[in-house]
Amino acid sequence: MTECNKCGACCKVISFKVNMTPELEDYYLARGFGIKDDVVLIYVRCPHLTKDNLCDLHDTDMKPKICRDFHGQTGYYIPDICAFKESVKNG
Repeated sequence: MTECNKCGACCKVISFKVNMTPELEDYYLARGFGIKDDVVLIYVRCPHLTKDNLCDLHDTDMKPKICRDFHGQTGYYIPDICAFKESVKNG
C-alpha cells in the first residue's frame, strides 16, 4: 500500500459522489462548491488537521468513517498532490 505523504490535502475538502444533473450542478456551483466529474467538492479544513498536516484523531476510535474509508475507495476526490492518487488509479 502507498504511504501517506502527509500533504493534508484530503483533509481540506469534503467530497461526495452524486448523479449529476444540470440542475444539481447549478445548485452546487451557486453555493461555491467545486465539481470534478460527478464529485461535489466542499472546500473546508477539518478541525482535527494539525499544523503538521496530521490528524489528531488518527489513532483513536473517534476518527470519522469517511476518513477511515478514504484510502483506496472510489467515489472520493483524491487531490493530485496526494500519494494515494496513483495507487487508486492503478487499482
